[in-house]
Amino acid sequence: MIAVGTQNMRVLAAVSQHHTNADLGALYTAIGRRLHPGGRSSELFDDRRLDDAHPHILSEALTEVGLPCGLIDAADDVSLDRLVRCETDEALRRTGPDVGTPIVTYDPEDPTGSSYFGPVLERIPRGEDALALFDIVAALALTDGLVELKRSSRREPDFT
Repeated sequence: MIAVGTQNMRVLAAVSQHHTNADLGALYTAIGRRLHPGGRSSELFDDRRLDDAHPHILSEALTEVGLPCGLIDAADDVSLDRLVRCETDEALRRTGPDVGTPIVTYDPEDPTGSSYFGPVLERIPRGEDALALFDIVAALALTDGLVELKRSSRREPDFT
């Protein structure tokens, strides 16, 4: 059985080849809302295995963001694995191999100093709060010499 993460990454890779970064971001978000707690997890996963529900998750997410439903075929397209691996290798080259995901690059032209793990948040900021947080994190990420800023979680995640 192919891992759900692999299938997601293949579909996202196909979107990156033929659509915009905005489309890619919208699909990533739509998939995440369906897979993470606070979304429709109880409806999708009760009495069914994720493997059975996953094609529906991808189809719904593609439809939500207005992308062609045929992109779901990319989930089984092993030819996309090379692109996924190359992009993963590049992200880890920028951050170092001892970090996790997500990895965000704030200045793609800077090959060594603007990619970081995170941010990892306990709740999702919205509107002006989200923009302010992004500006702060981007300013930190673009600060020469910054290596790490980290603390452990203080409360349960809130995905609402």
